Amino acid sequence: MNKERAKLRNAMKTAEQDTLEMLVKLFDWLDGLRPQSVTGIVSLYEHSQLIEATITNALALMNQAADIEAKIEEKMRRSQRASVVSFSLSFVV
Repeated sequence: MNKERAKLRNAMKTAEQDTLEMLVKLFDWLDGLRPQSVTGIVSLYEHSQLIEATITNALALMNQAADIEAKIEEKMRRSQRASVVSFSLSFVV
């Protein structure tokens, strides 16, 4: 039982040491990287936001125009029905 615990303890220490060495290598690699400019990325992001806003605005205007067109057509139909009805009444009398 004690030998198994000692083996497990040694395995854990070895794994811990390997992990620490890997982390040191990772941080050394990160320290060696050159900073990258993000101004191009920010500019592209802002441009895409402007395009999206323009498209959204255009779609909203199209929806409003369609609603107005539907209202106008409905009023024209009502107007035509009213004139047909009044014409029919004057003809019958």
